[in-house]
Order: sequence, then C-alpha cells, then structure tokens
Amino acid sequence: MDEEHLVQDDSLRVDAALLTKMRDSSFAAIDRGSTLTKILYTVDIGDGNYDLHFATFRNKHFESALNYLKAKLQLNADRRLHVTGVGSNLYGDRIKETLGVNTVFIDEAASQFVGFYFLLRHLPLETICHPLPQCNDPIFDQIQRGETFQRLRDARVALIKEQASGEKFPCLFAIFGSSAGVVLVREDGSIEVKHRHLLAGKSFLGACQLLVGTGDYQRVLDMAAAGKRGNIDTQVRDILADSPNSPYGKMPATMPFFPFGKAVDFNKSLEDCRPEDVAQSLVSSFIINFMNVVTFLACFEGIRNVFFGGNFFQHEFARQEVVKFSKLFGASSVMSFNFLKTGHTAALGAALASPSDVVDFFAAMKVADLGRSSQQ
Repeated sequence: MDEEHLVQDDSLRVDAALLTKMRDSSFAAIDRGSTLTKILYTVDIGDGNYDLHFATFRNKHFESALNYLKAKLQLNADRRLHVTGVGSNLYGDRIKETLGVNTVFIDEAASQFVGFYFLLRHLPLETICHPLPQCNDPIFDQIQRGETFQRLRDARVALIKEQASGEKFPCLFAIFGSSAGVVLVREDGSIEVKHRHLLAGKSFLGACQLLVGTGDYQRVLDMAAAGKRGNIDTQVRDILADSPNSPYGKMPATMPFFPFGKAVDFNKSLEDCRPEDVAQSLVSSFIINFMNVVTFLACFEGIRNVFFGGNFFQHEFARQEVVKFSKLFGASSVMSFNFLKTGHTAALGAALASPSDVVDFFAAMKVADLGRSSQQ
C-alpha cells in the first residue's frame, strides 16, 4: 500500500568512502517540506559502492513515506536519523513514534547547500545533471532585435566572465522548491546568499489548483506541455507592427509575450480557456519571474554557470521553458544552464551534515550586499 503512494525512487551510485560522515545519521534522512516529502536512504551493494536512493511522496501520504523508509532500513532506538525541512520540525514526534528512532534536526538552509556541494564536488556533471533539452522551435531563429534591445543584450553579455569548458565553480545554485533562492557557490565550499523569495513552487501549485483543478506537479506540467500559450498570452502581433523598420526589431508574429495578456485584451473568462493553455501560461509566468532574478544576479556577479535544483525542474517541459527564455533575453544566451537530476539536495545534505557543521556553515555564510559585487 505504501509503495502505491510513491511518486518516484531514483538512485545514484557513489564510492562508499565519500559517505563516512553518514554513519551518524544511519545513512538516511528525511526532508519533509511544505509540499513534498523527500527521503534519502542508502543500499550497500557490496563492491565498495553505495546506491543513494531518492524517494518522493506527496505530503498527504506522509505516513506511507515513513513506513516506506522503515521497510528499507533496519532502524532501532539506538540509531539516530537526521531530518530537515519545516515539516520535520512540525511533525518531529510523529517521525520518532513511527520509526522508533531519535532524530536530529539539521537546518534546511545548511543541508540544501551541503547536499548540492557534495554532488558538484565529487561527481561528474553527466551523472548528476539532466541532458540539456533541445529547443527546435523555428520562431527563435527569426528574432532580429532592434538597436536598443541589441545594445542592452550586448552590455549584459559583456558582464559574464569566461570560464573553461567543464569548469564547475564559481556557480549559482538556483533552487525552486516551495520557496526559491539563489546562492553563489565557490570551489572551497563557501557560499553567499544572493536572493530568497516566496513566490515559487507552493504558490505555483496553489494557483494551478485554483485555475486548472490540480496541484500535482506531474499532472500540471503534463498539461502545460500540451498547451498553446498563444491562445491566452499576448503575442507579438497583438502589440507590434510587422515592419522590417520597427525600432523594436523584427520578432515572430506568433511569439508569446505577456502571459495571460489576451484575457484582458479580449475579455476572456476562465471558462473560455483550455486548462492546458492556462497551465502552460502559469508555468511560463513563474519561470520568467525566476529567470529574470537568476540572470540579473549572474550579470551582477559575472557568473556563467547556473545549476537549477528542485522538483519543479524534474519535468522536461520546465527545463525546455528555461532554454527558450535563454534564447530570448539578454546574457542568458551565453550562460551555461544545468539541471540537477534530483530534488533531494536537502535530504542528502542532512544525512551528511552534523549539528556542528551547521554552526560552522552559518559562521562562514555571507548574505549579499547588492550594492556591490562579490567580485569587487
């Protein structure tokens, strides 16, 4: 019954020597967020390697998630389990009662970036990242920017510093979970928090529940992939003249521009729109909002490499929308985008970190002063 509620259980093989710090956490962890429950557990495959397993459950099936972990591990009252996420704090007693173990809470901010840094530091990109999605839409080959837009793009591109092929650091870690954030990560593991905001995954799913009738990531993104933004978004032909001498340049007439714009211009109600089109416009709206922040910070810091994390980007359509954005706007066209295969960086970091590590993490962490670049 518990496995019926399992969303996914992916695995990643690593050298056992890299996981010695997990002994204190029973080689497992729980990240109970505000939307999903992410579980990390390990399997010793007997040849000097471990398989890290990343299991995902919806929060409404939290009990199934706990029973699933209990069946996978031989836990007893002498063992300790590391937990993170707001729900692990709220439901700490429930976790202890169901699993019969003592728990150690690891701060989510620390665990998120400990897990990310571990993956990036120790494993090749092709192991931890999805292949970059292809974007073959011919409309993106027809863009001819006007002088003002071209100058703006060139100025932003000039801010991005060169990096050797395959070089991972420095980079931005752009996490899109229930909330969102962007962090600058250096090769020595030091970080600087650049941005946090709440208009992210939780709000996205809430809007989807109200507007298209489901708050399930997979279903919403499947719907969005079948939608047509041009049915509900303002398109170029709605606002610009089709002229080779336009000061705005020449862009494809059918290219979407303002999400949901047609609702205002043509007095549309929700009943007039296909759910798939609404879903696609919602996805694009949240991505445009997030990507504007990411590209601004990349330009400000001169950073070329960006790694996206969170379960939102586990769907191919979301990754494709990021690539489309990069073809349209500013410096993102010369940046390197990578999408982590797992949204369990916090669970992984919680298993690896100790309370003393968290103290050291916050002592070393910097919060951005956006009046200056960290490169200055």
